[in-house]
Amino acid sequence: MIRSVDFISKSDAQQMAASDKIAVISVTGPLGIPPTLNGFYRVLPLEFEDTPQANAIWAFNRTHATAIINFVGELHRDSKLIDLIVHCRAGISRSAAIATYVAEKTDCEFPRREWAGGANRLILQLLKNTEAGVG
Repeated sequence: MIRSVDFISKSDAQQMAASDKIAVISVTGPLGIPPTLNGFYRVLPLEFEDTPQANAIWAFNRTHATAIINFVGELHRDSKLIDLIVHCRAGISRSAAIATYVAEKTDCEFPRREWAGGANRLILQLLKNTEAGVG
């Protein structure tokens, strides 16, 4: 079960101590080098841009949303208590949107919710629409 969620930058993710009690959603941009995240409970690596003007091949889409929805669902159904960390390059927009979605879906702790004001609203909306089967 997801106990808590937080969002951080890629550089902060690279400095995290590995733990079998932490799962990670790792978001990089096109051709971005993902951090090495060995020793964590589970890691979902994703590549997509932050802006709606991104080249269609790199834009956040339903495939990304479905992967996140499935990953979060699997973690939350797990009997093990898990802390979920979501990172992107700056730890402001993409990761904040995904963390906000996770907190709303699972009702887990989200201590830095007040800092999620920079969340990418298009990503958050596509996650909700994909889950609801809309559009």
